Amino acid sequence: MMKKFMAIPAVVLALGACLPDPQSVEETRHNFNREKLGSVILPEMPRIPEKRRSQAIWDNALKLEGTDFFGVNNILADGKEAKRVSGQDKALLLEGAGLPAKGVRAGDLFFTGDPEGYYEKYEITGVQGDVIQLDGVPNKFVDGRPWQVMREHFAPTERVDVILYYRVLQPVGVDYKIFVHMDGSTRMIKDHFPADGKYPTDMWRKGELVADRFTHYVYSNFQSYEAKIYVGFYDHYRDSIRMRVSNRGAARDDGGDRVLAADLPIRLSN
Repeated sequence: MMKKFMAIPAVVLALGACLPDPQSVEETRHNFNREKLGSVILPEMPRIPEKRRSQAIWDNALKLEGTDFFGVNNILADGKEAKRVSGQDKALLLEGAGLPAKGVRAGDLFFTGDPEGYYEKYEITGVQGDVIQLDGVPNKFVDGRPWQVMREHFAPTERVDVILYYRVLQPVGVDYKIFVHMDGSTRMIKDHFPADGKYPTDMWRKGELVADRFTHYVYSNFQSYEAKIYVGFYDHYRDSIRMRVSNRGAARDDGGDRVLAADLPIRLSN
């Protein structure tokens, strides 16, 4: 009997060795270098469709400003030169891109800038050879600026890159985890710490615009024409308690402290 009780302290010590040292965790946070965050903190909101903007607020502290998503689908043109077509404000010449061979079509998106940071995008309304027509005038377009052509309709098994933009109204003081539910014929789940764990919520500063990027693949058995993207926050370390939605109704919430961020179009084969 005595031997059994003697084993308990050894187990406790072993478990303690696996847990993070509170002092070392605090030291890591104290030495945190914000300059290494790169494009996680943005100076302003990118140009996104109005329907993807949001008024959702959690605990009067964090506001979802908007949601964006895109997929490359092997249509890349990084580093190629794009120039205005003489006399056409809404058309660009993409030199050496070989657009028809790559399958670019009306409805695709023309990105200028860096999708990993600040960017602008415009819907392509037509394609003629290496000339594309755009929906809207690129008001900050610069000749030679890197560009990409992307899509916003996704088929099962395809990759989706999602960006959630949060405005910090007040510091939260808790290292929250973000849950993402993409609901349709089945639920696709993507729980994660923001920015791949690089920027915990308890370190967010008032006034910041935080870009949380993550990648997901559409489930092969997903059979709906859209996936409704719901998001929220929960305390991963304390019984998964969710942050409370402060402005119910205006936040497009479902009563479960999660909010509808965007509708993701899904392309199903016939």
